[in-house]
Amino acid sequence: MSAPKNIIKWLVLEKRAFLQIYLLSGLQALMYLGITLGIQGVITYTMAGRTTVSLVLLCLLTIIAVVFVGLFQLWQMRINETVYQKIFSTLSGKVSRIGSFLELRFTLCFTFASLEYFLYGSFSNSSVSLK
Repeated sequence: MSAPKNIIKWLVLEKRAFLQIYLLSGLQALMYLGITLGIQGVITYTMAGRTTVSLVLLCLLTIIAVVFVGLFQLWQMRINETVYQKIFSTLSGKVSRIGSFLELRFTLCFTFASLEYFLYGSFSNSSVSLK
């Protein structure tokens, strides 16, 4: 398979995780908008010199929005770590298969070289060169 096909296949397999990441980033954007509007409202009420229940409610809503942004970021980082772990486990499995194949090839090569040394007494007459 070619690289673009592998990437597309992987993206389809991880579609749920990516949808969650994009959903959380959209919710974070709405919360950031709420934070800026809340702070602007608090400043407006403060500049007007009024202390009302609306000011307290606006402060509480702004603080709650900040808390939700933090929670959404933590949730998003957890999803990212899960995706990274899946990528690492897939790649490490492939690397271990390649490593075991290379180990088998080296073992056969050194076995052949040892057998030639045993038969000829040295490597001078054999096809294996140590230079």
